[in-house]
Amino acid sequence: MGDWAKSDFGVSQLPETVILVAGTNPSNIQKKILTLFDEVLVHRDIVCQAYIVRKGNKKYVLIFHVYGAALAVDELHVLKDGGCKKLFFVGYAWCRKENARVGDYILPSKTYIMDGFTNILFKKAKWASQNAEMKRQVQEILKKTNAKIHEGNTVSIPSVFRRPAEYKYISKRITSIAHEQELASVLHFSKILGIKAAGTLIISDTKVQHLHAEESKRIRQERLYELIKSIIL
Repeated sequence: MGDWAKSDFGVSQLPETVILVAGTNPSNIQKKILTLFDEVLVHRDIVCQAYIVRKGNKKYVLIFHVYGAALAVDELHVLKDGGCKKLFFVGYAWCRKENARVGDYILPSKTYIMDGFTNILFKKAKWASQNAEMKRQVQEILKKTNAKIHEGNTVSIPSVFRRPAEYKYISKRITSIAHEQELASVLHFSKILGIKAAGTLIISDTKVQHLHAEESKRIRQERLYELIKSIIL
């Protein structure tokens, strides 16, 4: 125990609580988020950006740039090896709801597994659910923010550009409100590994708001900062 954690973080015993941020973010927003903490104890530039940080008397693992199901699952195994017990997942999602706007939060009811990784290893697995205790904590955290919150089923897909043939049919059947790439794998494998996990999605784009628009980028980065601030305060 601890060999993988020591390889990635330089220490074999990791803090109990993890904040895992999926997708990509510019270095300036990462630096701004780091100012929320009193001290950066460890920084490792591996496939993702991995930190051990301290706020008051509490330490956290903070990970950026976790992109796709496979990397998310590998990181979960490293975190388990280091003794982590609780995980807050933050990801970005496209949302189909007519009243959704970039920067709104989504609290998934449950997530359909279509990420091209989890459903290959576990062919009978269809749904991934949040840990009930952690979900309640996330609900309280979201109340601290001023953003609109949407609840409903979501789907994890393999790629921005490629989706399974049955995606449209299943999304309609389960009344999915959004899709992203990592949440299903994080929830499914966290349960297997004994890590309590729950996630929040930040809407990155909608039917009328483009992913790469400068205003969309600014808003979702502000929401990421506000969410992490609410988690640790």
